[in-house]
Amino acid sequence: MLRFSVVLLLLLATSLCQAADYKQWLPLLPESAMGIPRSGDPEGTNVTMNDMENSSLTVRYRDGERSAEIMLIHDSSRSLIMPFEMVRDMRVETPEEIHLPTTLEGYQAIYQLDRPGNQAALIVILSPTMLIHVSFQPAPEKAALMKFVAGLPLKKLAASVQ
Repeated sequence: MLRFSVVLLLLLATSLCQAADYKQWLPLLPESAMGIPRSGDPEGTNVTMNDMENSSLTVRYRDGERSAEIMLIHDSSRSLIMPFEMVRDMRVETPEEIHLPTTLEGYQAIYQLDRPGNQAALIVILSPTMLIHVSFQPAPEKAALMKFVAGLPLKKLAASVQ
């Protein structure tokens, strides 16, 4: 009887701890990013090893010289997320770049601007194990980038790995 109870608890625990699957994120991402249509096939990966689960999805957008990319990363070990958490509060402003901590929809975020490359990015830490990285080239205004990312289903994405 005890063995049956242990097996039942393990089954319940594994069903409650839903593994991330990049395929469930695909329908949540837009067909265009600030008017730039999707380009090529999305690239996704699910990796499970022992107790570690990693999933990633990259969707690219292109229209002539304009491009964008949305990347989602889930890492149960947090090794891919921690470097962003470590530099989150770092403020840098030089003639070449800006790196500023910010918040978006209640999530910690990092705004980055590469002036020579005319590229802007917003990294939003959705949970201790998940982030979304959105970049555009040429760089839109910070407010436009923030508005676009705020329009993504951030709560649904974050809930997909909990």
